[in-house]
Amino acid sequence: PGRHKKKARRSNGGTVPTDVQIGDDHVDSGSDISEGGASPRARAMKQIDAMEERVVLDRLRKQGKLGRNGGDEDRQNDNGQKTRSRAKGGETPTDVAMELDADALQEQEAIMRDIDRRKSEKERESGRHHRRDHSDKRRNKEDKEDRPPVPMTIAVPPSEDEHGDSLHPNIFDEDLRDGCKYSGDYNADGLRHGRGTLEWENGDKYEGQFYNGMRHGVGKLAFADGSEYDGWWRYNRMDGHGTRRFPNGNLYVGNYVDGRRNGQGRHVFANGDQYVGEFKDDAMHGTGRYYFKNNESFEGAFNRGRKEGQGKYQWSDGTVDIIRYSGDVRIGEGVRYSADRKKAWKLEASKVKGKISIEKAQKLVERLSK
Repeated sequence: PGRHKKKARRSNGGTVPTDVQIGDDHVDSGSDISEGGASPRARAMKQIDAMEERVVLDRLRKQGKLGRNGGDEDRQNDNGQKTRSRAKGGETPTDVAMELDADALQEQEAIMRDIDRRKSEKERESGRHHRRDHSDKRRNKEDKEDRPPVPMTIAVPPSEDEHGDSLHPNIFDEDLRDGCKYSGDYNADGLRHGRGTLEWENGDKYEGQFYNGMRHGVGKLAFADGSEYDGWWRYNRMDGHGTRRFPNGNLYVGNYVDGRRNGQGRHVFANGDQYVGEFKDDAMHGTGRYYFKNNESFEGAFNRGRKEGQGKYQWSDGTVDIIRYSGDVRIGEGVRYSADRKKAWKLEASKVKGKISIEKAQKLVERLSK
């Protein structure tokens, strides 16, 4: 054996240890042949197999599939030879491990079958929903045929049908850019002051009063697109009472604050509708009355151009509905009066629920007003 022993490698003048620890055993890496004629590599692989077997035995022990000896020690047969421990029923740990793998495969197959079953149920449920949607649409169509006439809605959203004055920067700038042509009065500082006329290269034209170089007082601004504003100005902005004609044919007569419709005013739409009431930042906002071109009308509160809160809707035949609104939509209970105000019906949103007495209708209206 000494002839095959390898010389120890040296590093920094010392010898490298030749003993290598593997698991619980010692392997002498300095010799090629070990006890029993097996190489160190073979012995190491054998020890690894033993470790794997112990892991399997531990698993079997926890699951209660081992015999009385616990399965963690070898035993000798009648001939004195060591035999591997067997699990209950005469099976070796390896056999039991294979059974466990088979059990795991069966469990996985069961999971896949469950997934397929749930998918099929979901598809069937989707089909039922699809059929239910069709039936709901059919019922909705039948309900619409039984509903009373739907009230008119505000035909024109606030300030969305017409270009705002922001498209005309000439209203707000200082009129000092190149291309302006002015004729009129000046003050001692050389600023436009008094009456005058100011024209721009794009065709816009202002005629009226100036104050220290700015449009201030009464004046008329005619835009090149045919629209115009005629009224009061304050420091280059429309401010006070004025009349505004828009290029789409709409007309506004009322109050302006800082270049926007604010306060009381009348807005006549090109389609024939008309609104009279309060404005805020160019929108119908507050209390007002909207007249539709078909002789119907709404009187009540508005919020950014939409009916909001309690309101009274009058039909073209004189019938009146009193109910609350939210975002232009009817909500809650309400009352409908006949044209002569001698009959009444109870409303729920847009549906007529039944006839009620005038006294009960009056109490319901009082409750809506609170």
